[in-house]
Amino acid sequence: MSTMLDTIGKITLVLDFIEWLKRVAQWVIGLESSPKKQKAAKAIRAILEASSATRAFIGNAGYIRSPEIEKKWLDAMELVVEADIGEALPKYLIYKAKFWGQPEEWIYNPASLELVPKLAEIEERCDALLRLLK
Repeated sequence: MSTMLDTIGKITLVLDFIEWLKRVAQWVIGLESSPKKQKAAKAIRAILEASSATRAFIGNAGYIRSPEIEKKWLDAMELVVEADIGEALPKYLIYKAKFWGQPEEWIYNPASLELVPKLAEIEERCDALLRLLK
């Protein structure tokens, strides 16, 4: 039962994150204040940096514990909170950090790994958001 609830929770987090990435474009377009745009851009870039670092880490070391990658996702979460650009996003980023803090807990549940959005999708959507901020 607990595994089923974990899986449902992870599905919800992933769907929330993907939905946020779709909706935030409208929010970004409506930003009029330069400081708000700068905070949003900084948060989105932090997500991209965490994603890029994650991709490089996986290529070099695979899916082993990485406090550095965990910190990058937590740093991105803090910037997202500071920029106030998403209700569900901080929780998702915390779970990304938790994965890298203890990947073995996630890896032994292949169904949950299949639910995590691909890094390429995150990067593509963030790149599009940064273009809107210019």
